[in-house]
Amino acid sequence: MDDSTHNIDPLFIKGFNSGYLIQKHEEKLMTMILKGLDTSESAFLNGIKAGSSLFKKEKFLEAISKAKGKENQNDNDRDFGLEHSIK
Repeated sequence: MDDSTHNIDPLFIKGFNSGYLIQKHEEKLMTMILKGLDTSESAFLNGIKAGSSLFKKEKFLEAISKAKGKENQNDNDRDFGLEHSIK
């Protein structure tokens, strides 16, 4: 571990991991939890918010990556089709 990891509050880390896992497996539950945490501030609750946020970002980036892969595949299919029609 580097020095920056040692400065993180253990409660934040526990909250982060909890938030990430709840967001991943129980999205509706996380939505209800986050609504209740709008004004709450603590290391654990901030960790929950951060973990949930990271999972959402990763899921979004994964969806973009898949969409780009399909787009590239469609482009390749079109190129392949054009080559056959020219011959």
